[in-house]
Amino acid sequence: MPGLALGQQLIMDMKKVLVTLMFSAMLVIAFAGDPDGNELESKSSASISMSGVVIDETSGESLTGVKIIIEGTGEIGYTDFKGAFTIPGLRPGTYDITCKMVSYNEKKIENVRVDPEASNKLRIDLEPSTVELYTKSE
Repeated sequence: MPGLALGQQLIMDMKKVLVTLMFSAMLVIAFAGDPDGNELESKSSASISMSGVVIDETSGESLTGVKIIIEGTGEIGYTDFKGAFTIPGLRPGTYDITCKMVSYNEKKIENVRVDPEASNKLRIDLEPSTVELYTKSE
């Protein structure tokens, strides 16, 4: 079983590297401007934000680097180190949301209402996906 423990440690190390790379890419995108050095304009004039937190369903820990997709809008956000996300510039209405992260099952949430009178805050629990390691038998 020592080989299995090493394999599990390698997977955990790879997850940490992937999360770090994803977060670094998010920072670059978040602070990017146009080639003239001006800030990029908002895609929408709406002022409603959707925010929330993404949690590991099993451990209860917050998840960093989860991709939050607002279907049909082109709007995408990512969770920070505390598992929190905010997606600004949404118009009032009902949206379908998809959450994705390596080593977790994709989760789709339908008919999420975005309303200027409501808090528009979500708690999303993601289920870890199972990964089976096989060894070559002799």
